Amino acid sequence: MTEPASLARSLLEEGRVEVVVGYRPGTLPLRARPHFAFSPEQAAQFIWDRTCTPDLTVYLPRLKGRRVAVFVKGCDARSLVVLLQERQLSREQLVVIGLECPGVVTPDKLPPEQYQALTSATVEGEQVLLRGGSQLERVPVEQLLADPCRTCQHPDPVIQDYLIPTNCGRREREDPYGVVAQFERLEREERWVRLEREVADCIGCYACRQACPLCYCPDCFTDRFQPRWVGPIWSTSDALFFHLARALHLAGRCVDCGACVRACPLGIDLRHVYKRLEQAVKERFGYVPGLDPEAPPVLGTFRPEDPGDFIK
Repeated sequence: MTEPASLARSLLEEGRVEVVVGYRPGTLPLRARPHFAFSPEQAAQFIWDRTCTPDLTVYLPRLKGRRVAVFVKGCDARSLVVLLQERQLSREQLVVIGLECPGVVTPDKLPPEQYQALTSATVEGEQVLLRGGSQLERVPVEQLLADPCRTCQHPDPVIQDYLIPTNCGRREREDPYGVVAQFERLEREERWVRLEREVADCIGCYACRQACPLCYCPDCFTDRFQPRWVGPIWSTSDALFFHLARALHLAGRCVDCGACVRACPLGIDLRHVYKRLEQAVKERFGYVPGLDPEAPPVLGTFRPEDPGDFIK
C-alpha cells in the first residue's frame, strides 16, 4: 500500500512539486491538522486516517503559480473540480493525491465535557478508543461519523494522479436529502423561526467563509462599505442576510464537505439550506457540482430548454 509520507517525499525529491499539502497529527485528540512540506524531510510527518477532516483545497488559490501536490478525499476532490471549472487553478501545476475515504470522524459528536477530559484518542478499524486518564472507552466509528459522510455519494476522488487506498469497508449511504425533507415538513412560519434560532448565536466572525474552499473572492460583499450590506452592529437580521446570501452564492457549487460547520465556533449548521439548493439544481438542471472539470458551471451556462417557470 502506498504511504502518504513516502509518496510525498518522492515527489519532492524528484522536484516534481515545490510543496505538498496534506495532513499531520494534531495537538488535540481526533483532530489532524494541515501540513505543508517544502522539503523531503518535512514529508515524514504526513498521515492519512479518519481524523483527517479539513478540506485542504482551501489553501490552493493562495499557492497559485507554484507546483503543488495536494491530498484530497472524495468531497475535497469535488471542491478542486469546481475551482478548476472556475479557472482559479491550473491543472498542469497540480499533482492530485486521491484518498479512498470511508468517512471521517468528528469529536464534535462527543459531549464537550467528555472531549475535554480526553488525553488521547485513536481510530482502530471500526472503533474509536477514547482515553481519559486511566479510563478507556471504545465507541463505534458510526457514532462519531461526520454528517456529510453519512450521505456522501462520491466517497472516492473523481480526479486524481495517485490513489492511496484504505483498508476500511464500504458503508450504506443515507438519503442525501433526508435533512431537507425534515426541514420542509415544518410549516412556513416554523421554518423561518428555526432559521432565526439557528443563526441567533452568530457573531459575524466569518469562520465559515474563511474555511470554505469556494469562498475565494478577495472582496466579499460583507466587507464592502459602498454599498454597506450589513450593519455596524451585528444582529440576527445581519446574520440571516449573510448566511442566506452566502448559500445562494454557493448554489450549484457547494459539495457538502462540511468545512463551514466544523469551523463555526458556535456550532451553527445550515446544511439543510445548502442541501436544498443542491437538490433544486439537480432536479431542474440535472447537475451535480464537482464531478466533471470539463463541464461549464451550471449557473454560467444557458440552454433554451432550461426551466423558466420561475420567471413571471
